[in-house]
Amino acid sequence: MRRVFIMSLVFLFGFAAGCAQPAPEATPPPSPSPVPPTPDASLDDPATPEVPTAAATCQVFTLPPASPVPPITEDDHAVGPEDAAITFIEYADFECPACSGLHTLRHYLRDIYGDDIRFVYRHLPLTGIHDKALITAEASEAAAAQGKFWEMHDLLYENQQEWRGLSEDQLLGTLVDYAEALELDTERFEDALTNHVYRDQILADYDAYSEYGQLATPTYVVNDIFYPTQQFGGFGQLEGFIGMVSVRDKMYQSPPPQVIEPAEDYTATIRTSKGDIRVELFADQAPTNVNSFAFLAQQGWYDGLDFFFVNHEQVALSGDPSNSGTALPFPGYYCEDETTDDLTFDEAGLLALYIGAPDMNSSSFFITYTPQPQMTGSFTIIGRVVEGMDVAERLTARTRGPDQPQPDTIETILIGD
Repeated sequence: MRRVFIMSLVFLFGFAAGCAQPAPEATPPPSPSPVPPTPDASLDDPATPEVPTAAATCQVFTLPPASPVPPITEDDHAVGPEDAAITFIEYADFECPACSGLHTLRHYLRDIYGDDIRFVYRHLPLTGIHDKALITAEASEAAAAQGKFWEMHDLLYENQQEWRGLSEDQLLGTLVDYAEALELDTERFEDALTNHVYRDQILADYDAYSEYGQLATPTYVVNDIFYPTQQFGGFGQLEGFIGMVSVRDKMYQSPPPQVIEPAEDYTATIRTSKGDIRVELFADQAPTNVNSFAFLAQQGWYDGLDFFFVNHEQVALSGDPSNSGTALPFPGYYCEDETTDDLTFDEAGLLALYIGAPDMNSSSFFITYTPQPQMTGSFTIIGRVVEGMDVAERLTARTRGPDQPQPDTIETILIGD
């Protein structure tokens, strides 16, 4: 099994699945096929695919359709600009362990996307399996009435282990203690909980959600498209999924047309902010994937993309518009592997396609800085640097996440003969 790259992109996604309760009336959104890569393998632990016996092919990848998610209103708990390019909605339950483990997600996404994302929290109390989900949701709303929703949100998740085992009376006292710690009007807060001031609205929102969404927490919606948690192998592909949704208008609806002749010689000049890197392409040995790379280059797909991961002892990675390293089929299609005994990672300067699962090559690629023999047979090599390796070696070292230096970028990629 392959991993989502050396830099451990699972970050805070420590749960493979969340909480769920039976919901016959709910209709889960369609999911893409085939199953994308799981977030728990690595280039150091590659799978060994079968050597293809026929020409590799490319297949279309389709995102789930948009769902009738209610629009954001002033009653929602939101962080970020109203006109943000990405609207990210979390449906969650304060008693759900996975929700607790992921409760800092809004901070992470805001660090990554800044004002390009709007984060929204909505209640989905799974009362059939969580007997304290409703009262804690009420507590957050009682705190929101005093301007402290997010503070109570964080406090509830951070102390989930403390209150999950309490009796109803004990829990009420603990919630009032939390309100006092947040300097709320505790009398007003306790009155709201005792009289269930916010319960009807929370349950009404729950009933409305059950008409269009799956009863599982946490559930994420990106620009009205449900993140297919189970089909994507958990939460480790979430950032890549955000990237896919963000570029869906640029995704192709069919495999790439033929733009090269496999018997001809081709080069690719990767024009970067540090200079040019000229690559000899192996059109005869990896015709399908070289054709895809050439097509995307000619279409300007790579223009402006970052070398977002650069480790001078390993590789420089680019070609992923989300800069997530999840290697999902961002162009809207994926191609089968073309690995042969003749192409091995025995030298520096090899250009290869990065994938997170066998036979799912898309636009992500890397250039090797050193021999990487453990990769042989697991990643399709499409070329070799013949000029400008010194430019590649000057690319700025960086990894994923905040507090990184500015990445070097691809100005364009020119295909020649």
